[in-house]
Amino acid sequence: MLNHTMYLSTEDLLVKAWGYNAETDVNSVWLYISYLRKRLSAINSKVKIISKRNIGYKLELKS
Repeated sequence: MLNHTMYLSTEDLLVKAWGYNAETDVNSVWLYISYLRKRLSAINSKVKIISKRNIGYKLELKS
C-alpha cells in the first residue's frame, strides 16, 4: 500500500511473484488477480485492485 499510486505491469508482477526463470505466463497473473479480487470482496476489504488496459494494476482504497 506504500506504492498505491504506482501501476505495475503484468510482466512486472510475473517476475516479482515467480522470478525471471519461471515456466509460467501472464495468464497465471490474470488468474491470481481475479482470485485476489474475489477474496478482497468476500472479506469486505477497503482495498481494491484497479486495472488499466496496456498499463497494469494498482491498489486503491475504497472511500
